[in-house]
Amino acid sequence: MTIRIDTLIFLLMIIITLLIGCSVAGQKTAIEPKPTADYIGDPYLWIPDIEYMITVVLSRQKRNVSYPVISPEKQKRLREIFLLDLTKEQKDLMKIEILVEGLSDLDAAKYLLTSYHSPNVSRKTLDGYTQLYAQKALDKTPNDFTTLYVWTAAHPLETTALPIYRKLLKMMPNSKHVLHRLANYLYYHYRFSGEKGQGRIMIEEAVDFLTDEQHKEIYIYLCDLLR
Repeated sequence: MTIRIDTLIFLLMIIITLLIGCSVAGQKTAIEPKPTADYIGDPYLWIPDIEYMITVVLSRQKRNVSYPVISPEKQKRLREIFLLDLTKEQKDLMKIEILVEGLSDLDAAKYLLTSYHSPNVSRKTLDGYTQLYAQKALDKTPNDFTTLYVWTAAHPLETTALPIYRKLLKMMPNSKHVLHRLANYLYYHYRFSGEKGQGRIMIEEAVDFLTDEQHKEIYIYLCDLLR
């Protein structure tokens, strides 16, 4: 059975069109979001259609951040949990489920990452559920820029995260958000890693895939951080 030349050309054109479409679709995931005015913070952690409140937090310096507003109806349901005869773990799970109700796994992880005022749920518990939702989202869409980024935000100390950062920088080489997060990650492991020499090894691995411009941006950021 022979295939006519014009038929073959037609098929090749379809394949090329599909490949271009896939490429464009992939690039769309690496466009930085544009949050609304009520949101101050990392744009990749912003959730559209969520109401935010701006507050001041004290870390090394005073700064404004946004956190999700809990509706009166949810606040009422959260208060009712205190009256239930359940373990703390069971109550915490119920609170988390109320907070992220109706959200996708990715948005649930974003929500918990920006929940500075949570109803008597410890940061450690929030972090655990944040990592759970971030991993679920990554399992579903392993090549999505925002999902990969949120995963790194949910796993700031994960020793196996370097390949994720490398993947992110291939998708968006000039992203200061990724580079600054990577700088914090490397700084922590260099200064506080329990395993001797691990931080230095991680830095050497990162240098292997960083361009000169990326390396310069990380250096400038770390200098500002250490002032």
